[in-house]
Parts: sequence; C-alpha cells; structure tokens
Amino acid sequence: MTVEGGETDWPALARIVSEFGRKRELKVFDTSANIPNYIRTLEVSVCSSDGLFLMIDKRTYSDQSMNRDGNRIRAVLRTYKNAFDWKPLAEELVETFQKNWRGPVKVEWPEPIPDNEKKGLPDGIESCVENAN
Repeated sequence: MTVEGGETDWPALARIVSEFGRKRELKVFDTSANIPNYIRTLEVSVCSSDGLFLMIDKRTYSDQSMNRDGNRIRAVLRTYKNAFDWKPLAEELVETFQKNWRGPVKVEWPEPIPDNEKKGLPDGIESCVENAN
C-alpha cells in the first residue's frame, strides 16, 4: 500500500498504523528516529506470533542525493507462517487507511495462491526469483 505525504504527515501515519495494531491486540513498535545531520525516519511495525509482520517505513537523509521515491510512503504486510490467513487483516488495513488518510491509497495485491498450496504471502523479492533455477 502506498500513500503520498511529507514529514509533517508522519505522525498521522504512525498513529493510523499503531492504532490499527493495538485495536487488534497486536505488538506495535515505533522505532522512528531523528539523527541530526544524517537521517529522519518513520518506522512503525506491527506483528504477531501468528505470522504477521506489517511495517510502514520512510527515510529522509540529510544528504539529498540519498533520498528516493519523493513523498511516496509504503506500508507492507508480510507473513512468515504458511497457515496465517492474511487476507481479512489486509482488507481491514486498506479500509482503515481509506477512512483515515486524507489522500489516495494505492493498493497492490499479490498474485493469488492456489488454496491447495496454503502458503504465506509471497515476498516478491526479485533476487529469490532470479536464483530459483
């Protein structure tokens, strides 16, 4: 999921993700940081021992040549246990952002996985795909 926002929007985004996790009794970690003359980060993760890992992450470096993606801020939901039923929670997350964010919310869904495979949400890490041979 991707939204557009500047650093002044970071507290609102952190609140949306944090409240989403707390309302569902999930573990919430806000590791956002401000290291003067180096980096400022928005970094909130939500996880559960059932197999969920959700993170919103944006970094702004003092060295402008290191900054990428403009004002795009991504929230990514991953699973790490095959049996985790991620879709309902992902749909709730999208709905939460659409209700609470001031602008458009771009959502990208993974390719469907056949029911008989019962695998977790795919990573989509290109290097893993390239080395699959």
